[in-house]
Amino acid sequence: MNSLRRERERRNWSQEEVADRLRQLDPGCGIDANTVSRHERGVTIPRAVYRDLYARLYGVAVHALWPMGTIRGVDRRRFFQAIAATTGGAFLDATGDDLQALQAITRGLRSLEPTTPSGTLWGPVVGHLELVGDRASRGPRYAQEAGEVARLAAWLAWDQEDHQQARQMYQRAISYAHRSRDETTTAFMEGSRALWLAETGQRVRVGAGPPTGGSPWFNTMRATLASAVGDADLAITELKAAERLVDSDLTHQKVLGYTGRAYLRLRLHRAAETALREAVQGMRGTKYKGVLLIELARVVGDEEAHQLRSEARRLGERLKSRRVLRSVA
Repeated sequence: MNSLRRERERRNWSQEEVADRLRQLDPGCGIDANTVSRHERGVTIPRAVYRDLYARLYGVAVHALWPMGTIRGVDRRRFFQAIAATTGGAFLDATGDDLQALQAITRGLRSLEPTTPSGTLWGPVVGHLELVGDRASRGPRYAQEAGEVARLAAWLAWDQEDHQQARQMYQRAISYAHRSRDETTTAFMEGSRALWLAETGQRVRVGAGPPTGGSPWFNTMRATLASAVGDADLAITELKAAERLVDSDLTHQKVLGYTGRAYLRLRLHRAAETALREAVQGMRGTKYKGVLLIELARVVGDEEAHQLRSEARRLGERLKSRRVLRSVA
């Protein structure tokens, strides 16, 4: 049975009732019972904005209503629009080297992630993953790039609280990393999955993180995993190492965010407050800022906590981040 119809019948709603409720969520959407019927029968697949409305109405992830493969055709135009919007001259300069072009697209999509609703970006990213994945057999660098795109897709699924999809995408990222035959890439992808497990409260085995050395990202990963199992000494050591190695990719502000959250897990509330305050100061309105505001609200007074949660809620609603909205509820 179609997922839309199943969700509707589970609630004993008519198609007219669904249309009424959708119009209550968005008075300008123009959906009627006939439109709902066409969507349920698969005659037409709704545009992204309507998919988001259905997901909000039924309280499930977009991907649960429209599995990945069903929206590729609909999102093809948005995929190419995203390419044009994000890669600019970098893409045009990549003549004669399709790997360089693919990397430019990945960078462009990644640059959109912090301030673009994950449901909107999902289609373009999955389309890009299909494109890069088809070329993974051409060599290690193609496989490495496919892993990067799969990791981005996992992050988007995580933001939408679709943990099944996130798990699948992290596994794909690791699989591509193995095919790249690059130990650093493999360690990074495995560390990213372990980080997701730790941050979502799932079981993480000790030693699941990346090996010693590598980039400052590895230090923050190991610090997060150490804090998740209560190893304060290791967490603090790794955070200090990351701070010494900050660069244009992992900035001082990002390290402070990881530091504050690690201290919070370790119940070092005063240190957590200091780090989180500095992390959010001057930070643009991103999904991650919403996460940090919620964390900061846990260690301040009630009045300020209310203000912080309100700001986080506004960000979550504007960016349609289920992760932020669930945490602030």
